[in-house]
Amino acid sequence: MIEILSAIAIAAFAATMQPTPICDNIKKKLTSKQLANAKTIEIVMRGFGIKPIAIKAAIVNAYCESGLDAKAVGDSGHSGGLFQLSDFGAGQGMSNLSKLNPWVNTATIVKRELIGKSALTVIQSNSTVEGATKDFCILVERPKDKQGQAAHRAQIASSFFA
Repeated sequence: MIEILSAIAIAAFAATMQPTPICDNIKKKLTSKQLANAKTIEIVMRGFGIKPIAIKAAIVNAYCESGLDAKAVGDSGHSGGLFQLSDFGAGQGMSNLSKLNPWVNTATIVKRELIGKSALTVIQSNSTVEGATKDFCILVERPKDKQGQAAHRAQIASSFFA
């Protein structure tokens, strides 16, 4: 447990030292906690070599999934964290503690849903954040009302990155 807490503390400290050009240009008013979680998403995804358009789409989708609240729990306790990792999907086999860690949650969505998957190619091929956000919603988050949520999230993307 101490090792996990140390790793989290080091990662959080490192986040304060890294520039976050995407998050530093967010237009939507966010709380300091929401902005810190958006920066975590940016830093983790940049570390995996994800392109800025996909990072922006991920931030918007995390906002729609959890309000950028790393401690958010949904689906009667079956989903948790920034991207609402589900026991029946990308969060399968993960502890609740891991799902609620923003660093682990983000790395998990990248490793299980993006790296080596056609979804990443589709998302990164977009020329607009609205299009990338729609594709991220449909291909990665997969809500019940895919088309309706994709359109709604695209509108939110405009307010984030106008």
